[in-house]
Order: sequence, then structure tokens, then C-alpha cells
Amino acid sequence: MNVCVLSAGPIFQNYVHGGSQKILRNILLGLSSSDKVTVLCVARRDLEPFKINENIKVLPVLTYRETYPNPLNTSPLRIANLSAMVYKYTRNADVIYNHDSQMIFRVNTRGIPSVISCRDVIYPETIVGLLVNQEDSIIVNSAYAEACIIALLKRQKMSGKVRIRKIENGIDIEHFYPISDNFKSDLFPQVYPKDFYLIISPGRAEVSKGHHEALELLGMLTGAGLPKPVFLGIPRYIDINIDTELKHYYNKLEAHAKELGIWDNIIFHDWMPYEQMPKLYAAADLVLGLGSYPECFGNTYLEAVCCGTPCVIASVGANRIIPPGESIARVDYGDIAGAAQISEEYLLGRRQIHTEEIRRTVYERFGFDRMITEYVDSIHRTAAREPIGKEYSLNNSHHDALSISPWIVLGKSRLFHDYDTNYITDAKIVDLANFVALKQPRWDECIAKGFSANLLEKAYKLGVIEKYPGLRQDL
Repeated sequence: MNVCVLSAGPIFQNYVHGGSQKILRNILLGLSSSDKVTVLCVARRDLEPFKINENIKVLPVLTYRETYPNPLNTSPLRIANLSAMVYKYTRNADVIYNHDSQMIFRVNTRGIPSVISCRDVIYPETIVGLLVNQEDSIIVNSAYAEACIIALLKRQKMSGKVRIRKIENGIDIEHFYPISDNFKSDLFPQVYPKDFYLIISPGRAEVSKGHHEALELLGMLTGAGLPKPVFLGIPRYIDINIDTELKHYYNKLEAHAKELGIWDNIIFHDWMPYEQMPKLYAAADLVLGLGSYPECFGNTYLEAVCCGTPCVIASVGANRIIPPGESIARVDYGDIAGAAQISEEYLLGRRQIHTEEIRRTVYERFGFDRMITEYVDSIHRTAAREPIGKEYSLNNSHHDALSISPWIVLGKSRLFHDYDTNYITDAKIVDLANFVALKQPRWDECIAKGFSANLLEKAYKLGVIEKYPGLRQDL
């Protein structure tokens, strides 16, 4: 069978661009055992066509913007050429796998069965891709993503149905495992103190990824009187050599670090190949994820704890539930002081993680082979025009129960909004949200309780409540 895979992100021979592209590569290898796979990805000056193996060829021919995100932030000519390329390479395919739902040229692929995989429900092109390709089955990587997609599609006020299959990401625990050697001197051969604490803040160059928050935390730790100096590692994104805007991002980080008086404690390191990531986790004493970015599945933190390295992350997006239980330390977004206190406890050994227990949980729930098998099954069933996933109605009824939007975090005096990345403190909105969360009432029951219709409409437009039974119990 001929499978055509569409990716707005790049595919490299020796590097992975991020968690989404790492998952994609694993899916490709799974498909290649039985199918011929042609991958269309973004055209970049540093990419040439290549083969991953005899059954997988990668063609960087899609004329998106070279660097990610905002792939459609390019010229009309390039977008038109992109549409033509999609038609050229998909017309003889038996099935299309649309990775990250960012391929919006549905008209060019009519008649060919297609399935979408939605990695993060945040970027505009992803949302547009979902709306355009709504008739396709959608694969999501968490219950959080599933709930967000249903809520967003229902807000169109359109009737219809959508099919969604949840396939949680897989973690290869044979690749990510505790390593006893200390790799600080190997990875960072520059002259540093003989012994020091290393904390790392992974992620690409986006403000929401939490690098500035990590600098603030480092500033607190350097003044905490710890027995060893603390250094913070931040990766230079792989796109830095072809995107001049990224240099401005790192210049701002440098300025912020100097303002905090911690510039000498910053390590800007090269983007690590996937094969080197276990060594990076092993070298680190702590991994941070303090940004506001609402991950649908944070691979990094599961990988780190499988290597025996503790993490402190902000409770946003799916990070509220993945990794599960107490395997990860969570703080409210913006609570840098709380994160610094927990970090100090980890560095001093007063707080520890139970690595073997975590690894068992990861193996049982987030199996690597399980993920690949389920993706291949979904793509093959789509090719055979068999339905996959669970079907949801998108019709809205005035008699539906209300629920809290999946991107909202409840609190007694405030709510956190994943998409607005801020706190809502309006007392009436907060009271309404807590009532809805407790009772899951109908619209008229809220009115009878004393909440006005205007307040209900405001809460709905703000994205605090939804006019349908929520999926939060599944999270």
C-alpha cells in the first residue's frame, strides 16, 4: 500500500525537530514494515531528499515558511505552489496521514481516505486544519486534546459528527533509562567549577516554553546559599542558523539573565540529537517546564523521570495529568517561588522520585510499541474506509448540561486559562465556574440559582464554560 504522509514540520536525517517530529519518525518506521511511505515535509535550505530506509522516502518539497511555528506565514506564491505539490504527490496514494492537522488543502485530496493526527491544540494553522478536515477521523495524544477539540468544534454552531481516537504517546524506556555516569564534562567541556548543580529548561525558542521563568528560578537558587553553584542549560534551537528572529529571542534571554545577575551561570548548548538526550537528562540534576505552553503531551518530562531525573513543571494543559500521579512536581503557572523551593528540595536530596515505580507505570500505560501499533492500525483501517475512534455529535442543545472548558483550571478565588495564559479573577465568573463544576447544571438551573443570562454568555465567550457535557472526568 502507498501511504502519503504530510508534515508542516521538517524531518532531518540525524536530528528531531521536537516531540511531534520524534513521534512521526517512529510512526514512519512502523508503517514501513508493510507499506511504501512517501513523506512530504517543509522545504528548507538545509534539507535534501533522503531515505530513512528502503520503504520510506522523505521529500522536503512543501513551500511553507522554512521555520516553525507559523508555517503559513509566507508569500501567496509559496502557498499556491504548496497546494500544487500536495495534489501532485497525493493523487496516487492509497491513504493520507496528515500529521499535526496543518494541511489545509482538502480540495486537492478529495476521494483519498485521510486521517489526521493532532499533536497540540494551540497553533492557528492546527485549528484551521481541524475545521477544514473535520470529516476525517482525528487521532489525539491525550484526553485533554480530545476534550479541547470537541469543545472548539462545537463552538462553530454547526451540526454533524466527528470521530476521535486517543493514542497516547509512547516512551521508549529502553532508550531512556538511568545512567550512573555524570556527563556534565562530556556535554559541556567549557571551564566550569569542578562540581555544580545543573538544571535544564528544554524546548524551542518560544516565550511560552518557560525559559524566562527558568531564569527567574535560577536567580532565586543562586541566592539560596546552596552548597554548590547552580547552572542553567538552555538549548539553542535547531533553526537558529536560518531564522534571524531566533537570535533576537536569545538576545532577550541574555539581557534578562544579566539583569538578574546570573549571566555567568547560563549554558547555551547545541540542540541535542535524540540519541544524546538520555545523557543530557543524566547530566542534569533537575528538569524545568515552567512555561505557559499548554502541551497536549509533554514527552520531555516522562523521558527525564525515566532517566531518574526529577522535574518541576507548571500545571498547564495536559501537564496537569501527564505524567501521572506524584511522579512530577507541579506548581501553579507563575509560582516561581514555589518552584524554587521544590527545586532546592530536589537538589539537596530532601525530595526524591521513585524511578523504578515510574518506569513501570510508563511501560504499562505509555508503551512505545503499543503507540506504533495503534497508529499503523488507524492508518490501515482508514485506507480500508473503516471507522476508527469514538463518534461525537457536534449538535448543541439548550437542554445539555454545562461543564467547565477543558482549558480552564479551577481555583477558589481565580481561574487559569490555558489559551489566554492568564488568571481570571472576576468573582462572579469564578463563583459560576465552581457551581458548574460541582453541579453540571443546565442553563436554566444556573438562572434559577441567581446567575444572570449575561453572565452565562460572558463566561461562555471567555471560554470558561461549555454548552455540553464535558470530558474532564476522562482526564
